[in-house]
Amino acid sequence: MSNGEAQSVGKQILRALKEKDLSGLAQQIAYNILFALAPLLIFITAAAGAVTRAVNSDMQNPAEPVLRWMQDNLPADAANFLQEPVTNALQTDAGFIMSFGGLLALWGAKNAMSAIIKGLNIAYDVEEDSRGFVKQNLVAIGLTVGLALLVGLGGIIFVLGTGLGEDIANGIGLGSVWASASEWLRWPLIVVVLVVAVALIHSYGPNIDADLKWFFPGAAFTVVGVAIATVAVGIYFSFSGGFNETYGAFGSVLAFIFWLYIVGLIILLGGVVNMAVQKEVPPARQSVQEENEPKNDNEDLLAMEGTKE
Repeated sequence: MSNGEAQSVGKQILRALKEKDLSGLAQQIAYNILFALAPLLIFITAAAGAVTRAVNSDMQNPAEPVLRWMQDNLPADAANFLQEPVTNALQTDAGFIMSFGGLLALWGAKNAMSAIIKGLNIAYDVEEDSRGFVKQNLVAIGLTVGLALLVGLGGIIFVLGTGLGEDIANGIGLGSVWASASEWLRWPLIVVVLVVAVALIHSYGPNIDADLKWFFPGAAFTVVGVAIATVAVGIYFSFSGGFNETYGAFGSVLAFIFWLYIVGLIILLGGVVNMAVQKEVPPARQSVQEENEPKNDNEDLLAMEGTKE
């Protein structure tokens, strides 16, 4: 990208920040994610608990690795907010959760994905989503399932880099090789999986077509931005005392909602970055035109034939 193209991309991003209500859209995304999170956590935790109890019956709390990860990586108030529902989910019958809770979790997560798609349509300057109601919901469900699978793949990569992965590697005679490889490759591979997951959401979510590679700039921005924002929010809460000092126990809820709002805002900013690149970088602009013009021409042709009839 030349200096002139970089300046044009920057101007497009500034224009979008001025003209689009990204803050309001991020609030909608946070609201929908918040309501999708409870059934999703219950389902995932119950499923993980069932698998863990079958593999290792000596473990008293199957969610302990998840809880430890949340405490180490999320802002303290947000982690405290999530700890109780995750722990309580272990006391629920796994068979019931996996039969009925799965549908509830999928539908709730679909609503969150629909809010993200709506926000990304605005970020990409899509005036109207021409896809029908059924297709929009199918796209949201498909992206939700795909995201869950890719996040699960990232979780497997993470687990293989822990003591469990070392035990498996020792069992197949790759102990020393795996120890050095997992130390260097685990987090880069997880980042790659997350970037691909976000790029797929940008590619198939909003009603705009382009080569997949032109959705990676915003996807990389989103993953890196969420990581930086999470650390920054955690540092801010550690120095300010978070919301707990002012609001007591309710402070953890407010802190978690605030973090979700930041995540939603960064997701939308990733869409703005891609929109700017696709408008101002000639190869990307050509890709968008080639992918979208035939569809528009077909729609115009059908409209003309309908008028003649």
